[in-house]
Amino acid sequence: MNTSITNPLERLAQAAYQWNVRPLGDEIDWAARRALLDWFATTLPGCSQAPATLLSDAFATTRGEGSAVCYVDGHLGSPRYAALLNATASHTVEFDDIFKDGGYHPGSSTIAAALAVAQDIQASREQLHRAIIGGYEVGCRIALAIQPSHYRFWHTSSTVGTLGAAVATAMLLGATSEQMGHAMGLASSFAGGHQQNLQGEGMWPLHAGHAADAGVMAGVAAVKGSPHRWIAYMPAMALRLLPVTPRVIGPRRLRGLMSGRRSPA
Repeated sequence: MNTSITNPLERLAQAAYQWNVRPLGDEIDWAARRALLDWFATTLPGCSQAPATLLSDAFATTRGEGSAVCYVDGHLGSPRYAALLNATASHTVEFDDIFKDGGYHPGSSTIAAALAVAQDIQASREQLHRAIIGGYEVGCRIALAIQPSHYRFWHTSSTVGTLGAAVATAMLLGATSEQMGHAMGLASSFAGGHQQNLQGEGMWPLHAGHAADAGVMAGVAAVKGSPHRWIAYMPAMALRLLPVTPRVIGPRRLRGLMSGRRSPA
């Protein structure tokens, strides 16, 4: 059987899409719930500290309309606004979860985006959990593929976090597998966060905030706002980004990713 592919992002999109329909075992569902609880535990302390408090004041006029909860200022607003501030707060005290093999904090951006979108569209708990799982798998798999060289110049939680947030957003909005790929392709245009700013005092939390915000924008645009096939324009970049063929992560491996431990596939 020929398993070659022209664009690894298509395989990642298919893997994420399967989390919309495949059965969730109790252990996987609990892993998602624990990741969400962990996100709240690290987000709430950051809600009363800079830079989240400063950004809340600075961006108050851009809050917009929506049902997403911004835990920094306690107001409802658009998913992008809530994702930006909540993810920034989540990464401030630096106790957010980490995927050690990829040097990547998946929760700050992925869960901030997923929760904001889920609140805005009144998604179910199961839909939220599935979006978190899909975003974690894609983000952690990409982080694993590009390390350690990527971290020499880029803050992985900012770059890869944008793609994880985009996948979670697209899943909640009912994306097809193809649209999921478009969301990742578009998110790659927004990804950023270099090491110079990672070393700057108080800058790195905003990296996670930007990743969540940009990921929501990419996910929404891919599903509802853009007619273009973004994934079609980036096979060469994708092949450089993912030198190995991705596959669906097994339950034991996924539990390890979501707990920050290394587990066998």
